[in-house]
Amino acid sequence: MTRLNRRFLAGQPVVGLILIGVSTSGAAAELWTQAGEVDKSEWECKYCLFESGLSGDVQLGVGSVDEDQFGFGNYTGYDDDGAYLVLGADLRYRGEEAAYWRLNSSRLALDSRSVRLEGGRQGSYRVGVDYLEIPRLYSDRAETPFTGVGGNDLQLPDNWVKAGTTDGMTELDNSLRPVALRTDRRRVGVGVEITPTSRWSYSADFRRERKEGLNVIGGSVLFRSALLPEPVDYTTEQLDLGVGYQGDHWNVQVGYYGSFFRDDNRSLRWDNPFGDPTGANEGQLALPPDNEFHQVTLSGRYDVSEATRASARVSLGRMTQNDEFLPYTVNPSLTTGGLPRDSLEGEIRTANLDARLVSAWNERLTLQADFRHDERDDETPTDSFDYVSTDAILPGARENRQYDRRDSRLAMQGRYQLTPKTRVSTGADYDRKRRPDEEVEETQETTVWAEAASRLHPTSQLVVGLAYADRDASEYRVVDAAIPEQNPLMVKFNMASREQERAEARLTVSPREHIDFGVEFAYRDNDYTDGAIGLRSSRDTSVSFDATVLVSRSLSFHGFASREVHDNEQTGSQNFSVPDWFATTEDDINSAGVGVSWEVFHDSFTQKGLNLSLDYVRSDATGKIGIRNETDFPDLESSVTSIQAQARYRVSETVSTELAYYYERFESDDWMVDGVEPDTLPTVLTLGSEGLDYDNHVIAAYVRYRF
Repeated sequence: MTRLNRRFLAGQPVVGLILIGVSTSGAAAELWTQAGEVDKSEWECKYCLFESGLSGDVQLGVGSVDEDQFGFGNYTGYDDDGAYLVLGADLRYRGEEAAYWRLNSSRLALDSRSVRLEGGRQGSYRVGVDYLEIPRLYSDRAETPFTGVGGNDLQLPDNWVKAGTTDGMTELDNSLRPVALRTDRRRVGVGVEITPTSRWSYSADFRRERKEGLNVIGGSVLFRSALLPEPVDYTTEQLDLGVGYQGDHWNVQVGYYGSFFRDDNRSLRWDNPFGDPTGANEGQLALPPDNEFHQVTLSGRYDVSEATRASARVSLGRMTQNDEFLPYTVNPSLTTGGLPRDSLEGEIRTANLDARLVSAWNERLTLQADFRHDERDDETPTDSFDYVSTDAILPGARENRQYDRRDSRLAMQGRYQLTPKTRVSTGADYDRKRRPDEEVEETQETTVWAEAASRLHPTSQLVVGLAYADRDASEYRVVDAAIPEQNPLMVKFNMASREQERAEARLTVSPREHIDFGVEFAYRDNDYTDGAIGLRSSRDTSVSFDATVLVSRSLSFHGFASREVHDNEQTGSQNFSVPDWFATTEDDINSAGVGVSWEVFHDSFTQKGLNLSLDYVRSDATGKIGIRNETDFPDLESSVTSIQAQARYRVSETVSTELAYYYERFESDDWMVDGVEPDTLPTVLTLGSEGLDYDNHVIAAYVRYRF
């Protein structure tokens, strides 16, 4: 019996006895009938909390960003200093006959704004509209001598002095112009779901995203390169359609998914800033091509019995890409033949099958089997093309290749309730991948695993898991058509034979009613046994701790700490022969945070109150690269510190004033970009953008109205 029912009956003992008598006495039942029907229209449930009408909250106020820090605005929209408007709302409406709508909006005055409106009638239909903006900021310290930035034709100044190396470009400093590298996404979506009967349902969702801005791309002519501001002007549209039918012991759904990508820039052309003996005064790159993907899906579920359920999903897809080819080269000194066709005529067909069978054999034992099969058939025509390297040389003719794949995976597992407090699980997976057109034709991987979860004490629980995987690869072969040619002793790590060991553990303890803490550990070890060159081993270790302490109903503390270590060992050859260098990498990430939440006071009569909260988080990362018998590379270091504080004073039951403060500091030491000016590297003209370093403050004061 629930607490609510106990309280209800405890408060009405006489009524309870009368109702029992009515249900067991025929005479009483007859008297009840003679008295006529009871009018229940005015009855109300004291203990049922149902929202009706309009409710929610609205935020309105002003905030201020202390400094103009470009990196601070990444994803947040806080890249400009000065005041901004705090505006947001979360509104809900419940009407008669299950009608509802909800509006959720946040950051409306910033470049990271989001809005979602949804409404309908529960069980009958739903309509939703949403809008989202996402700013991605890379650097505001970049410089380039090119004009026409933002377009697809980058030109050098008329007085530009070409040279074989960057230190000979005498007009470089006078020609540099600042450029901000950033992209902005704007996504609009609309969806509808209709359930006209308890059996049938229909749905349709459409999303359109625009991505605009500047990114970085590298352009090369022979052995010299330039980092270029790449124009980004993408449009992606996605369409989801579905219809479903619900039977008594089964259901079925049919769906369609379509994705349509468009790039308003077909290519990027740039003036070659280096002097070049081949006559390549300019270069040209193809940018992401327009493409489409269509997929139809049939899925369903069938209840074989009360204890056994089967489900499956089958999908067929088709990808196409048919942008017109660019010319072989824009270098007039190179003589090439004609293109064998005008466009790629790219077409890939996909097929996917997922199936699952779950059966509860008895109250303790549950068995599950999963099967997945994926096929990828590349039906793009093959032809012989003149291969042009960096708009400067003609290595010879090459034929475009087709890439087909067949992947199958079978997984079996069982869960057994050993005791009321202990559950054990075990399973085995078999994964087979076939790539007839790649370096390794087939890999087969077998994984066995086990897990145990036990409530050691009413206040503690322990979960431990172990796994072992063995991947066997067929003979590694060098692909003749690969460019550049591959060292026959090298093996790509994702295709190599591998042994993997995994271990995980999680302990949660509540030693007192108001104290909770947990410790988690994870370990993964990979050893690659094929080839002499490439990744030889990798190890990932992590440990974390979290705790919550409720000092009283009004005061609580929380905190966490974690450490991750990632180690890798690899070999290479600079002479295209046996290994002649050996490297190790180590990434060490340490994070910790503490916080407090305090309800200073609360008047239950006037509903006035004051709440304070404070959170501090610090994360440090160090990357080390070591070379055997050589001087190690400098460490790569980064750290981020954040402080978040909030004070909320409730003026009344519906109105509160709030003051929020946020501080973030990011520091990085990256030898690969720090101090690298546009002319630092002799054969690479860079953008001179350094790593991010900033610290900034945001403060906001606003009023929240609840109703």
